[in-house]
Amino acid sequence: MIWILLLTAWAGYINSLALLTFSRTVSHHSGNLTNLGITIGTGDDLWTIIQLLGIVLSYVSGAISSEIIFGRLTRDRRHLSKRLSSILVLIGIGFIGLARGESQLAFIMYFAFLMGGQNGYSLQVYNKLVRTTHMTGYLTDVGILIGQWILEKRTNVPLLCFYIASLMLFVMGAAGAVVVSQIVGWEDHVLLIAIGYIISGLLLAIRTMQVVGLKTSKKEANNQ
Repeated sequence: MIWILLLTAWAGYINSLALLTFSRTVSHHSGNLTNLGITIGTGDDLWTIIQLLGIVLSYVSGAISSEIIFGRLTRDRRHLSKRLSSILVLIGIGFIGLARGESQLAFIMYFAFLMGGQNGYSLQVYNKLVRTTHMTGYLTDVGILIGQWILEKRTNVPLLCFYIASLMLFVMGAAGAVVVSQIVGWEDHVLLIAIGYIISGLLLAIRTMQVVGLKTSKKEANNQ
């Protein structure tokens, strides 16, 4: 559960960074779709239409990729961890490549792709499917659970606590992006994100090898 909460904080961080830098959200898209409709209605800004379509389609592409890559591996944690560790490193390398370019649209689309991929990965907490990049559903669920308590004097307290913690961490992640942006420049900020992804991937790979080695040693000991 802890890593799910960390993913939520990370989504708040990335979305805040995108909003601060490019004035676009990437973790949720009701606003982008609304702006797309308004821009199409006015019909006077083709570039904004292209940009908004690119963001939304990148998010969908991330979700598609997540299902293709991880969909059949949810029960095999060893292979899942191996694949995820490689992808984290590749994402970090991608950030390094983008840091050398100057395409604003490429950055926004990359952020949206990552958020779509993160949100497309099926996660469960207390037998409930949860998503880690947009909080509107959590706000609704908090209201429903509190309503249940008011009516019936009982509710799923652990799940309610999880939702509240997720909302708080999303906000804290967003605040963290503001603080870091005031300390380092844009390129250095991107490089820090890249390093974070690469280190996370390497640590996950090392941990996976340790777990596999431990299981192998136990099997050999039992066979003897």
